[in-house]
Amino acid sequence: NTGGFDGSRELRVRTGDITILEDVVVEADTVRIAVDKGALNIAGTIDASGVSAGHIALFARDDVNLLSTGKLFAVASGAGEQGGDIEIGTADGSLNLAADSRVDLTSGAGGQGGTLRLRAPRMGNDVAVTALKGDIAGAASVSVEATKVYDGITTLNASGTSSGSTLTLAQINTDNADFATHYADIKTGMGAVAATPAFHLLSGIEVRSAGDLTLAQDW
Repeated sequence: NTGGFDGSRELRVRTGDITILEDVVVEADTVRIAVDKGALNIAGTIDASGVSAGHIALFARDDVNLLSTGKLFAVASGAGEQGGDIEIGTADGSLNLAADSRVDLTSGAGGQGGTLRLRAPRMGNDVAVTALKGDIAGAASVSVEATKVYDGITTLNASGTSSGSTLTLAQINTDNADFATHYADIKTGMGAVAATPAFHLLSGIEVRSAGDLTLAQDW
């Protein structure tokens, strides 16, 4: 911070966990942290605030934990400026926004609040979010994307039956519609923030292939 690296800061670790300690403050307009094989624990502060609010992106293969002392700021101070954007995602773990943690996306005077986007695996009829107990302030939109992974796919069709390495959009739509019938119960389990008009629960999908992937019909 004292060296003036306040434009963009990016850290990617291939293997192992990352912990941002309680007394650490990371300040930049854009902060991206990715953990390819491990967990991400935030006990300190990441601050992307300014006259125009910035962007924070936090991703891990395993769990992402915003601990009780953890703080994420993307606050705009300029009049009419929109609050910032914060994205938090896990590929195979769970998300935890602990009690007493804070996420602040407040806009400048007369502006619109920022956006908080959370992405976690779909787990049967639920999503891998263990807690949304932190203080989320100033957000115009809070979304949780419950992502279903279709692995080992080589061919994508629009209609017909999914089988083996062939996946159809019709099957995806059926799976998403079934998952959506559980939205109310999932939102109830997430606590107070899920009861606000700003909250959105989304059915996401991810298609994975180890080799070639062919879109054989229009989606």
